[in-house]
Amino acid sequence: MAKNKKAVHVVSAWAANNRIVLGGTATNEKSNEITAIPELLKMLHIKGCIITIDAMGTQKDIAETIIGQGADYVLPVKENHPTLHNDIELFFTFEDNFDKAKTIEKSHGRYEVRECFVSTDVEWIPGIEDWEGLSGIGKIVSHRETLSTGKIEKSVQYVIYSKADMTASEVLNAKRSHWGVENSLHWVLDVTMGEDRSRMRDGNAAKNMSTIRHMVLNLLNREKSYKASANLKRKRATFSRSYLLNIIGIATPSVSP
Repeated sequence: MAKNKKAVHVVSAWAANNRIVLGGTATNEKSNEITAIPELLKMLHIKGCIITIDAMGTQKDIAETIIGQGADYVLPVKENHPTLHNDIELFFTFEDNFDKAKTIEKSHGRYEVRECFVSTDVEWIPGIEDWEGLSGIGKIVSHRETLSTGKIEKSVQYVIYSKADMTASEVLNAKRSHWGVENSLHWVLDVTMGEDRSRMRDGNAAKNMSTIRHMVLNLLNREKSYKASANLKRKRATFSRSYLLNIIGIATPSVSP
């Protein structure tokens, strides 16, 4: 019976540059995302990649898993690691010898300025030996102005990273790619495909449907002939059999007169 069963949470791996879902694993009632992330990482070939995760994934064993598979990480440091967060915050308050990068964007009715500061001076960090591969720390300051209202929002985020020669520009690009996951993956799954509204609980139904949604999203992102949102592509596929076949990679048969 599915009655009273908790919703299944799925941890997904997203390739930001290629805009495809590489894989996903579901958490169960005896687990959570922190234990699911290493399992998912071990399923993937990530050598040479830069891995970004939400703050929940900033864990020592996860950092060890990433380094052990030949990849690097850029991980946010928030209140779930209060001592490390405060130490890095104080460092950037009193030091000023950093590599710096800055981006300015105007899109979707917003004007946004992002600044990134990084340092490889990390030997002073207490317990640094417990963070496998930790090579640098960073501070990212974002100013966002909504042009229609003039409202200005400021946010500050601190990160740790493992790639020894990583520049401020590379750290900022990695974090920008991660922030894009919300629009490119989570928003599409939740709003366009109705994942959050799904009431599936029985057996493996929720896990199976999650896999199908990932496959559909990959196919829609791969299809380039129609420049439109995933939602519009889905609608067009319902009206056009030839376009549907094109999405799934089957050539439309030609008929000789």
